[in-house]
Amino acid sequence: MNRGPRRNALLEHYLQTSVLRAFCLAAAALTVLLSLLDFTDELGAVGRGHYRLADAFIYILLTAPLRLLQIAPIAMLLGCLLGLGALAKHSELTAMQSLGIPARRLISSLFKLAIPIILILFLFAEFVIPPAQQAAQTRHDKSLTNPTGGFWARSGAAGGGEEYLNVQGLGPGEMPQGIDIYDFAPDGTLASATHAGQATVQPNGAWRLTAITLRSVTAAGFVTAHPAFLIWPAFVPVRQIRRLLLPPNAMPPLALYTYIRDLRHSGQPSIRYANALWSEISVPAAFCAMIMLAIPFVLGPRRATSTGQQITTGGIIGIIFALSQQTAGYLTLLYNLPPALTELTPSLILTALSLHLLRQTL
Repeated sequence: MNRGPRRNALLEHYLQTSVLRAFCLAAAALTVLLSLLDFTDELGAVGRGHYRLADAFIYILLTAPLRLLQIAPIAMLLGCLLGLGALAKHSELTAMQSLGIPARRLISSLFKLAIPIILILFLFAEFVIPPAQQAAQTRHDKSLTNPTGGFWARSGAAGGGEEYLNVQGLGPGEMPQGIDIYDFAPDGTLASATHAGQATVQPNGAWRLTAITLRSVTAAGFVTAHPAFLIWPAFVPVRQIRRLLLPPNAMPPLALYTYIRDLRHSGQPSIRYANALWSEISVPAAFCAMIMLAIPFVLGPRRATSTGQQITTGGIIGIIFALSQQTAGYLTLLYNLPPALTELTPSLILTALSLHLLRQTL
């Protein structure tokens, strides 16, 4: 009596395995392709400072996980087209449908496959990509003579003024290096500018600055001093600096959410980081849209197309989708649009198109 459900479960597993295999191949191929393109760009930096060919190769390897996350939805589309297309070519999909597995169940089985993939990508974004990007950036900055610019942070200072902090990087023992602190008075005028070579974090969280150049603004002009050390009450924990040195799209999602919340509580602009967070949140929606979009190309009138045509179709759709996401991100920053709306719009449009094609196919 249980032969039917057991048979259907085996067929679903076979279907998922075929698509998963194609997804892994597509993801690996796209990651390698984008890595080669980025490696070509890195060759222009070889020979500057201490940057060598081996450094460029290691940098590309360390930044590969971020590329994998970015191309995952496109790889899912190609995986569905190739995996399902191979089954349709050998009439296996037709046999599955004749055994009582409708197209809707095929779609649901693919959604079940997408859930663990999305969870793995989240773990990648949270635990693999940030340290890999940090290692790549640190190696890059040590080899090249020009710094990346570090990161900037702002906080209200005592007396109603503001402080701006710039940190170029972290040295041995996670000591902040290349520190610039700009202190502004309540009326908005610059009160002092401090540059320190490095800082040692004290047990109470304050920074002991050394190699200091302190310029104070007085009525007579700038007054320069070089104290041996200076204790500065830091408003940014060192553990947070490690993450802030990363580009927003490489920060851990949970840390990114916490940082956005802190920025909003302090009245600071957070749209750049919110845009990166919603870009990551849109990945599951993009996965669903890609899965639904692949079904009409396999079960509909287009099922007779060759593998090459399917790859070309998937590649064109993927390129258009990637460009639309990039354009949406730029529009968000340029016109201060809601990140949730702009980042989800390409996926929502693709979902609407997929549903329209599915209604014509099923």
